Amino acid sequence: MSGKASDKPLFWGDSPPMRMSAVALALLVLTLWLATRPYPGIIHDSRFYALQALNEVLGGRFDSDLYFQHGSQGAFTLFTRIYAPLMALLGFSASNLVLTLVGQALWLTGLFHLARTALGGWKVAVIGMAAVILLPGTPMFQYGEPFLTPRLFAEAITFWALGAMLEKRPGRAMVLLGVSLTLHPLMTLPGIGVLFIYEASQRPKLWWAAIAVAGAVLLLALSGVQPFSRLLARFDPAWFAVVRVRNYAGLPTLWHLGDWLLAGTSFLLAGFAVLIADTGSRRFLWAVFAVGLGGLAFSLVGGDWLRNVFVVDVQLWRSTWLVAVVAHLFIGPALFKIPNRDAPPFTGAPFLLGLAIALLALSQFEPALAFGAAATVAAAVAICAWEGLSHQAMPRAVRIPAMTLVGVAVYVVATGAQIALANAVADPKDSWNSLVRIALSIAALAVLAIILVDKNDARMAAIRARGGICAAIILAMTAIFIWDQRTPWRKFIDTAETVPAALSSALPGTAPIYWDGDVTMPWFLFT
Repeated sequence: MSGKASDKPLFWGDSPPMRMSAVALALLVLTLWLATRPYPGIIHDSRFYALQALNEVLGGRFDSDLYFQHGSQGAFTLFTRIYAPLMALLGFSASNLVLTLVGQALWLTGLFHLARTALGGWKVAVIGMAAVILLPGTPMFQYGEPFLTPRLFAEAITFWALGAMLEKRPGRAMVLLGVSLTLHPLMTLPGIGVLFIYEASQRPKLWWAAIAVAGAVLLLALSGVQPFSRLLARFDPAWFAVVRVRNYAGLPTLWHLGDWLLAGTSFLLAGFAVLIADTGSRRFLWAVFAVGLGGLAFSLVGGDWLRNVFVVDVQLWRSTWLVAVVAHLFIGPALFKIPNRDAPPFTGAPFLLGLAIALLALSQFEPALAFGAAATVAAAVAICAWEGLSHQAMPRAVRIPAMTLVGVAVYVVATGAQIALANAVADPKDSWNSLVRIALSIAALAVLAIILVDKNDARMAAIRARGGICAAIILAMTAIFIWDQRTPWRKFIDTAETVPAALSSALPGTAPIYWDGDVTMPWFLFT
């Protein structure tokens, strides 16, 4: 799967059908992205980075706010230096929208670069990208988030860096990761770890460099340099009890079952990718797997059990985002590599793995399906691994328990569908939006499959290319039309330039404002 770009070049093809197919595929990938990541406005962590930029634009208007008095993310990123000038030029809402679009474009192009270098050839790269976009992310956050934070840019630059690494350009990869480090250190650390392990596996002397870096970090900690001095500090029991309530996302032992299912599924798929990959890809996959598992274990031991302040702060469990991306990148093309060992209908390894991937993709729209999806993935991977290692069909005595697990999964999916139906009755508008986005995704996948079919007949290739680009344009335009999913209240907060007189007259002059459950009201509307 690695490094052998045997297909004809796609984006610089020598025939009109080839060029039309390239444009159609780009539009279809865009459709999948817009359908799975509708724009929610300035929400979640996006609020904090918007406030940091706004504070600079307004000359320190919020310096007295508790958020700034007790430290903020702004001390660890240069993102505000990019955001603030653009906000001053375009305004509050437009600057957020523009940077979101720029970040997402960088993310998708970076993913394509990584996919093409890791998988080899544009066809498998497009299939891998589709799987990455459609499948759910990692515990606590989704990679490629739909709202604006520097995480989006750090992930994108990490893709470019790992692509350079696979092209045997470690110097360029180091430079790119250095840039990413200035935007979001925590999201960049997994990429640095993968680059190090990948190179050190061929250059053992690099392990001495790792020892030197560890010694330097310890020296900085002993010297009291922040944030490294926190490496020598522990939360006392009373304060740790507060941390467990206020920062439960940073402590894996507090994750919900659904979070562990996401993490476990990613590692399971990554392990399976290692099993079926060729020698060139396996080195890369092992590096990603080791960094992800090591980061999660480091967080569990150092944070949850030893209560170390520095370990809790750096949140190395975030390394699971890269495991999920790479596992999903390889699992899509893997469907076409797995032989069907003369199994009975609907029980073959490719069918089961395809079913598992489909359920995983649907769980991104309806989380209740994640439990059934995880069980199906476990059964599919078990059968695929057995048949891949033994080179023969799984015996009936072993296949029956696996299929029983699939039956349980189908039952759980049916239960999830009932929950989804109940939610649809309670909130028909939101459910309608989900159904439209699911339909768009399925249609985009169908057209993508038609375009990617081998085109030995030049006449049929031209017909498919013309039909594909027409369908892709229609789907992309529909996805763009429904992309902005901000609620009326969120749109009001994001875009209002002045406070309505009826609202301002009800407030007590210049007194502090408290708005229960939404800090953006006093932050962004009353500035």
